[in-house]
Amino acid sequence: MSWSGNCIRRCWRRTSGWRGVVCCWKRRAKMSDLPTGWDFTTLGKLLRAIEAGQNVKCEERPPIEDEAGLVKISAVTWGRFNEEASKTLPKNVPVSERNRICSGDLLISRANTIELVGASVIVGPIKKRLYLSDKVLRLVVDEPAKRWINFALKTPRLRQAIQAASTGNQMSMRNIPQEKLRSLIIPLAPEAEQTRIADQLDTLLARVNACNDHLDVIPGILKRFRQAVLATALAGALPDADGDQAVDTKPRTTKLSEIAVVGTGSTPLRSNDSFYANSGTPWVTSAATGKPLVTEAEQFVTKAAIAAHRLKTYPEGTLLVAMYGEGKTRGQVSELAIKATINQACAAIWVDEDKASKKFVKLALTANYLAMRQLAEGGNQPNLNLTKIKDFEIPLPSLAEQDAIVRRAEALFSLVDRIEASHKKACARAKRLASQTLAKAFRGELVEQDPQDEPASVLLQRLAVNKPAKASVSRGRPRSQSEAHLSAHDVQPADWVNLPNDAWAAPVDRDGQADAVWLTAVLRAGREPMPERTARLATLLCQQPHLFTIALSEKQAKLWSRLVGGEAKPLPGNVTRFQPATNNRWGRAIKDMRVRGDLIEVGASDEVTWTLGPGAASIDTAGWPDGRASFVVAYLRAHGVESILPSLEPAVLDFVNVRAA
Repeated sequence: MSWSGNCIRRCWRRTSGWRGVVCCWKRRAKMSDLPTGWDFTTLGKLLRAIEAGQNVKCEERPPIEDEAGLVKISAVTWGRFNEEASKTLPKNVPVSERNRICSGDLLISRANTIELVGASVIVGPIKKRLYLSDKVLRLVVDEPAKRWINFALKTPRLRQAIQAASTGNQMSMRNIPQEKLRSLIIPLAPEAEQTRIADQLDTLLARVNACNDHLDVIPGILKRFRQAVLATALAGALPDADGDQAVDTKPRTTKLSEIAVVGTGSTPLRSNDSFYANSGTPWVTSAATGKPLVTEAEQFVTKAAIAAHRLKTYPEGTLLVAMYGEGKTRGQVSELAIKATINQACAAIWVDEDKASKKFVKLALTANYLAMRQLAEGGNQPNLNLTKIKDFEIPLPSLAEQDAIVRRAEALFSLVDRIEASHKKACARAKRLASQTLAKAFRGELVEQDPQDEPASVLLQRLAVNKPAKASVSRGRPRSQSEAHLSAHDVQPADWVNLPNDAWAAPVDRDGQADAVWLTAVLRAGREPMPERTARLATLLCQQPHLFTIALSEKQAKLWSRLVGGEAKPLPGNVTRFQPATNNRWGRAIKDMRVRGDLIEVGASDEVTWTLGPGAASIDTAGWPDGRASFVVAYLRAHGVESILPSLEPAVLDFVNVRAA
């Protein structure tokens, strides 16, 4: 069953992409409102090939000079290709120049988080010697459609479709198989209009990207401004609203223990269930010091725990300093907004406000975050201790001056807070602007339509007739040895109708010697790296042509049966069926081909692709192998693997879906 324009339109409108493809194509519905001359198609019909690279353990640093490297998925994640997001290949690992990344390549990540899987980018100028990895694919496509596809993959509708088509048990790492990638539905404008729209999008989105670049630097500026306010305030140089500064020139310093009571807490035994509850007295750890105020606790302790461990309940307004913790935690300052107990990783500071302003002390401790961290001692995880907290010195101007410093600092921090809120809104607007611009473009509302443009339907017909004979277009790179061998065996389109009866009749193969021949013929007919599942199915249909007959239309089945002969006739009900799941000859044939270098396998899991190696040049597939393979591969390319599977028995499906030995 082939995809018609109507069924693709209905599926696109109803399902926002992949998630209803199988069930929606049969339904009848009102035609979608597309601009004149537009049509819907699948991504696979626009592609020459999908190319994948290696999965090799590398050194976790970008390659330098003439070193080779593999790209990480982060290289294509953020809309612009980042060649620094790469890792260095070991020198003893061979790489195929066919997989080298060049300027102008259209790349897409097949694996990432649910939000980022399927991110695409067109490579700009590149200096490093980088190659495809198994998680970064190259979409090989004719130049006029390259920018169109890249923009289409970024539209909200296609992003939803990609997320729905991705697989995996965890949202932290999703995968989109190549078959589902090819099946994504894309609105297609006339070729000339594609260029006009892409040019306009380049201009508009460049402005959006420039806006985002400016927005990206603002958080760093505000962070440095906060630090400058703190440093200036403690140095007594922070001016008031009138620009005047009336502070002690050299305020004295004091230890925290002289102006505050400093204590800590502990961790009740985890093994005692009676010490913890879903409610009770809040129990705070150093993880809570990441915010200016502690307003809630994740854990609670019971009266039994408080009594057994002599936990002190600290009042609201108590300052907390993290004495140890992961990453940036150590030295962080917060304030209790609730009554709570704490663990031993926190120091509690209750300021005597007759001697010092609590707000000033909090300001001083925050300003000395780095100085506090440097006092830590220990091996793998340096820690502070209660003595170091008690002995830590801060400047102590007069109470009046402390209040003035706090007032001025809070006014500036309030300004920063307002700028941060405006920045957050601006970022959200910029993000929406890019999505809205793309959506408008793919509704045909960004540029004017030209009635003289060739309709997209004509373009699709031309693409179908001129389906490329090679896996990729030339990029000015020398062809690898395997590519040179394969070109000698390119299978040319045949006038099948004029071939004689039984032209593809094959001799009986009782010992399974022809398994490698059939697979070689299939991969030659494919002329590009082929998913293992597709290769297994095509090879099986060549070997067992009666399985193919029942899936064909009446006209196609008649032609197939005439050319293949008696093998193509459907088996009677009382004849023993082929049991592919127990056929060990296939596994032996695949192993032998790998050993001889006849078969190259790339990828892992459900992303494995097969292509022929240099050793396959000696395998003769002329005649019936090439004939059957060209017919089967042409059908699968036009109609997809899924069009055959419903007609197959469970045992045959097992063979198609199970990895080779």
